[in-house]
Amino acid sequence: KSIKTMKYVSGIIFIIGFILSLFIKFFVNNSLSSRYLQLIFLLYLTRSTIEYLFISPRFVIQADQKLYKINIILNIYQIIEISFEMFFLYKKFDYAIILGITTIIRTIAYICCNKIVFKEYPWLKKIKIQKADRFRDVGYMFWHKISGTIKMNTDILILSITQSPLIVTIYSSYNYLIKCLSQIVYLLSTSISSSFGNVFYKENENVKIEIFNKTNLLFLYLATIITIILYVEFDDFIIIWIGNKYVMDKWCKAMLCITLFQSIAARPLILVYETLGKYRETKWIVAAEAILNLVLSIAFARKIGMFGVILATVLSGIISMIILPIYIYNKILNQDVKKYIIPYFGVFTIIIAIMLIYEYISNIITFKLTVFSFFITAVLNGIIITILITLVYLFLFKDFKQYMKTLFDLVKRRLHI
Repeated sequence: KSIKTMKYVSGIIFIIGFILSLFIKFFVNNSLSSRYLQLIFLLYLTRSTIEYLFISPRFVIQADQKLYKINIILNIYQIIEISFEMFFLYKKFDYAIILGITTIIRTIAYICCNKIVFKEYPWLKKIKIQKADRFRDVGYMFWHKISGTIKMNTDILILSITQSPLIVTIYSSYNYLIKCLSQIVYLLSTSISSSFGNVFYKENENVKIEIFNKTNLLFLYLATIITIILYVEFDDFIIIWIGNKYVMDKWCKAMLCITLFQSIAARPLILVYETLGKYRETKWIVAAEAILNLVLSIAFARKIGMFGVILATVLSGIISMIILPIYIYNKILNQDVKKYIIPYFGVFTIIIAIMLIYEYISNIITFKLTVFSFFITAVLNGIIITILITLVYLFLFKDFKQYMKTLFDLVKRRLHI
C-alpha cells in the first residue's frame, strides 16, 4: 500500500537527515554547541517528515475534489500551531520544546484527517497493491510534496545551523506572519478548487481561459494588497509583539514580503495542474525550485547571512514565476505566456515602487508607537493601500473593471438598492 511506501520514504529521509546532522559542526557559525544544533535539526526533520506517515489517504480525497472535508481540521491545526509558536517565542521558550509541542499538534491533526478520509472511503483499507507498484501508487504527488517540504524548511534549517539564535528568532518571528497569511490564501484557493476543476474538465477552451484569467487576476490583486500592507506594518507589529531588538533589516523584510507575493500569485497556476492531475509533467519544475533554493541558501548563508538565505528563496521562486507559467500556458491553455508574465512583472514593479516610496515617507513621518496607534495606522494604511491598488488595477486591467461591476451589482442586490 502507499501507506507502507510513505513509511519507507519517511524512514529514508530521516536516515539521510540523521547522517547529514553528523556534519553540522562543519557548518556551525554561532555560539551553540553542535550537539544542540543536531538536536534542533533532527526535531525539525521529524516535524517535517511526520506528515509522510499519514498523507497517502489524502491523495484520494484530493483527487476526488473533496479536500474541503478535511481542510477545516488542517487549518485549525495551522492556527493552533502558529499560535503556540508565537506565544512560546514571546515567552523565550527553548526552540527544541517548541518543535516538540508543534510536532505533537501536527500528529493529532493528521490522525483526525485520516479518520475522516477512511470514513469517506472505507475501501481504502482493503486495497492490496503489488510490491512493484508500491511507488507508482503514490504517484507523482510525492515529488511535489517532498519538494514543498524542502522549500518550506530550508531557510529555518540553514539559519539555525549557520546563524546566531537571535537571527533565527528574528527570522522565525517574521516568518510566522508570512505563514499565517499564506495559509489564509491557501484556504481560499482550496475552497474554489472543486469548481475550478469542473471548469477545466467540462468547459470549452474559451471558458477555461476566461476563468483562469479572472482567477489569476484575483490572486494577483490579493497578492499585491497583502504584500504591501504587510511590508508597511511588519516592523510595528514585531515591535509591539516582542520588542525593538527583533526588528529585521529593511532589505531582508522586503525580500521576505516578495516571497509571500510569489506564493500567493502562483496559486492559480498550482490550481491548474492540481485539478488536472498534472503532477508527472510538473514534478521537475517544483523539484528544481526546491533544490535551487537549498543550494543557493547554503552558498549565501555564510557570506551574507539571513539576507542571503531569503534572497535564495526569492531567486528560486523565479522558476514558479517564469518556467511554470510557460508550461501551463503552452501545454494546457495554448496561449502566449507573455499574457501572464508581462502583467506579473508590471505588478511586481509597482510593488517595489510603493515599498520605496513608503520607506522615504516613513523616514520623514514618525510617531509614538502604542497598541492603539498601531491599530489606527494599520486600519488607515490598509484602506489607503487597498483604494490605491484598486485604482491601479482598474486602470491597467479591463477584466478588473468587470470584477468591480459584478461586485457592486451583488452589493446592490444584497442591500435591495
